[in-house]
Amino acid sequence: MVELKKEIVNKIQGVEVRTIEGGKNETLLHLKNIDSDTDEKCIISAIQAKAGNNELRVQVRNLKHSYSEMKTATIAVDPEVAEKFLIGKDIQIGIGHCIIEKKTYIQRCYRCWQIGHTKAECQEPTKENLCRRCGRADHRSNDCNEEEYCLTCNKSGHITSTVGCRKFRKALTKI
Repeated sequence: MVELKKEIVNKIQGVEVRTIEGGKNETLLHLKNIDSDTDEKCIISAIQAKAGNNELRVQVRNLKHSYSEMKTATIAVDPEVAEKFLIGKDIQIGIGHCIIEKKTYIQRCYRCWQIGHTKAECQEPTKENLCRRCGRADHRSNDCNEEEYCLTCNKSGHITSTVGCRKFRKALTKI
C-alpha cells in the first residue's frame, strides 16, 4: 500500500518522494551555490537552525562540486518542512547565500535512453554502449568531438536527455 501511495505521489507531483522508515515520506530539495568549504554537518546545522528545530531529521545526499569553487547538494526532509523552505527559496549556509529548489525527478532509462521507465523495467534494445553525446559506439561522451545526436528523440542538434530534447521538455512540463 505504501509503495502504491509513493508511486501515485510521484506521478501527480513529479517530485521525487520516497518512503522512509515508519512509513513517513521525505521530499528531496536541491541546494545550489554552496561555498566550497562547506561540509554536510554545516548544511544540517543551517537547515535545523532555519527550521527552528535542532532535532529535525535532515539527510544530505550528493554533496559535490559544481562550477567555479561552488558545491551543490540534495537534502531529504519531511514534506511539511520542505514546503516552508520553498517559500523563502534561499538559506544562509556558512558564509554563502544558497538557493533552495524542489528536486524534480524524471524517470529515465540508462539502458535505452527513453523517458518513463528505468533500466530494471526496460524491454527496449540496449544503447548502453553508445556515446550519450553523439550516439556512436566507438567512444565515450567524455572523448566525443562529433555532432550532437539525441538517443531519446533520435534527432541531431542536442545531447540525450537535455532541455534541447522535445521529449525531455515535454516530460518537464508534466511536472
